[in-house]
Amino acid sequence: MTRHAPKVVIGLPVHNSERFLPETLASIAAQDYPNLEMVISDDASADGTGDICRDFARRDARCRVERHPQRLGWIANYNSLLRHATGDYFLWVPHDDVYDPAYVGALVALLEARRDAVLAYSTTLAIDERGSVLRSYGGNAALGRAATRLQRGLRYLWWTENEKFIPFRGVVRSGAIRAVGGLESGPWGVYADDLWLFRLALLGGFVHEPRPLCRKRFYRGSISSTNRYTLGQRMAYLSAHRVLARRARLTRRERTTLLVAIAGRQAALAAGWLVRRSRRGVDRFVPTARLEWYISPAELPRRLRNLSRRLRRLGPPSE
Repeated sequence: MTRHAPKVVIGLPVHNSERFLPETLASIAAQDYPNLEMVISDDASADGTGDICRDFARRDARCRVERHPQRLGWIANYNSLLRHATGDYFLWVPHDDVYDPAYVGALVALLEARRDAVLAYSTTLAIDERGSVLRSYGGNAALGRAATRLQRGLRYLWWTENEKFIPFRGVVRSGAIRAVGGLESGPWGVYADDLWLFRLALLGGFVHEPRPLCRKRFYRGSISSTNRYTLGQRMAYLSAHRVLARRARLTRRERTTLLVAIAGRQAALAAGWLVRRSRRGVDRFVPTARLEWYISPAELPRRLRNLSRRLRRLGPPSE
């Protein structure tokens, strides 16, 4: 990057985040991108988070800290940072992630090369409390190839929810953020970030950096490990997609196609929930794990051979 590199603003929302925050801040300070600012929003932390942030800001002139005297909650705290998206690009940084020094620069370069894209993100490694790698999460190649609003909407819609956290850590054009606004709270609960990404996908392309430049931490007590989603939240989440699809700049035919796909996802979700409920009902009387061999192609031949041997030992039936 040249000395005239586009300005990037990082928003870091924190609340009682002292455990892993120093490592996250160190990874941000080590970024090799030359035109970087950071704003930390402390949501009324009661532990040592505030001291850690203020100490970091004293040592790094690119950083400033804001503190809310009363708890806002995670959505309002994230949104409070958007007013600082005054540069060319913006990204939210979760308080326990760790980033490669090339992270910001690599994603900005992708966006500079793809003017049709609104967001760039990288392959992400899941790590545990000690930093050991648990698994890798790649990108959505089909979404990256999508050329129209309808294609992007469909491919984002059918992307598994277990992986949609990946682009939420991406670098976004500030103009796109002004166009879609912030996160919205509602009966969908913690799916607010996924809905925000759906709005972005309807606006422009997502581009993927294949190198694993981000590490997301999974640990006991983290939001990722403790959230339990109800059927009502999931259905409300998909219903919100319908509202967004109706608002999007789509032709009548495209809008109908997307709405039918959303209805299909809702039907699949309801059917899956009914199957799981039915299985739990059967488990009260006969553990289904004991019955799985009846429908397992790998297990059935062995079970039949054992049954045949037992029948031969019994001998022919008596007259």
